Amino acid sequence: MSQQNQGNQEISGLAIASLILGILAVIGLLTYSIMTILLSIIGTLMGIVAVGLIRKNGKSGLGLARAGLICSLVSLVVTVSFLIYVLLIT
Repeated sequence: MSQQNQGNQEISGLAIASLILGILAVIGLLTYSIMTILLSIIGTLMGIVAVGLIRKNGKSGLGLARAGLICSLVSLVVTVSFLIYVLLIT
């Protein structure tokens, strides 16, 4: 039903990519690896750019961009905090 309300408004590809990378980064929390940090950083940057472009161009997908940004930031903070904790303990 929500698709009918939006009409033919295009969804931002960056927003979708940010969400996918954010979800992969959250799943990557199980490994606490450098790959998780890279996914988180790229997902965060894509989310920031997507939010800006969506506001400027009026495309849909703001919720997707915000969700990807939140997932990426949470996984980045958790991974970096864990790695700092491990480095300080050993």
